[in-house]
Amino acid sequence: MQASTALSDLSEKIETASAGVLSTRRGDQWREGSARLLREHFLLSCQTLTPALLLELGAHAAETSVAFLDRVGGQAIAFEANPYTFAAKTRGAVSVGVDVRNSAVAAEVGQAVLHIPQRGGSRSLTPGSASLLRRVEGVEYTSVSVPATTIDAIVDGLDISGGVALWVDVEGLGYEVLRGGLDLLQRDECRIVMVEVEDVQLWEAQSTGVAIDQLMASLDFVPIMRDAEYESQYNVVYVKASQRGRVDPAAYWAALAGIRTSNTRWAYRRTRAALRSVARRTLRRHQ
Repeated sequence: MQASTALSDLSEKIETASAGVLSTRRGDQWREGSARLLREHFLLSCQTLTPALLLELGAHAAETSVAFLDRVGGQAIAFEANPYTFAAKTRGAVSVGVDVRNSAVAAEVGQAVLHIPQRGGSRSLTPGSASLLRRVEGVEYTSVSVPATTIDAIVDGLDISGGVALWVDVEGLGYEVLRGGLDLLQRDECRIVMVEVEDVQLWEAQSTGVAIDQLMASLDFVPIMRDAEYESQYNVVYVKASQRGRVDPAAYWAALAGIRTSNTRWAYRRTRAALRSVARRTLRRHQ
């Protein structure tokens, strides 16, 4: 299977924007900056497309949901499968109006086993890399049973006439999560989707970015932005073809090129600080 020409073009744009920095000691900083910029421009695109509902799947601290409510408004529902992460990090977003739910999102409704990796002697139960899949390389896990739902089950009974945005960050399970939302994804109400993809199999039995891209193309979505968060794992923003003319990703690609011509760490911190400032303002308004 091959990725779409559009997605291949985005990979070439990453190479151009990074201008060789990814192979230098500043490469990790550039990758971090690209991920933060992608989140920022996803939110800017949401401001243009004005979806009334955001589903953040794999929410962790629900940063995207908090920023969405501040900048777009409407409703945000954040799902975090890891019960320890949910208690320590996700649940706090309820204070600013985010609907937070301790559940996995998968291809089917039911119960699932969540694998929490324990690397390098760490016994932390709140890493961002917990998944319903096991890593290809040998990793020690703490495993817990969690409830699982699907995108289509989430929106069943909800008024989605105002439009829907999806933020899908689910550690190798992106294809299955999207497959559980085919009814929604086929509709024009689903306007924009961010999904984390992998070029190679990092988890057992996972579907890679090529399969995700082909699925999205069959549902009439077009990739317009991607970052370079990790070497073989990155995030792609898709918009419904009917909405493509309303979104101009040129500013995102210009910002990426700007990272390499300025102090990378400063650019990354500036973007991160801006997102945290949004969260603080939102929290103050709801206190």
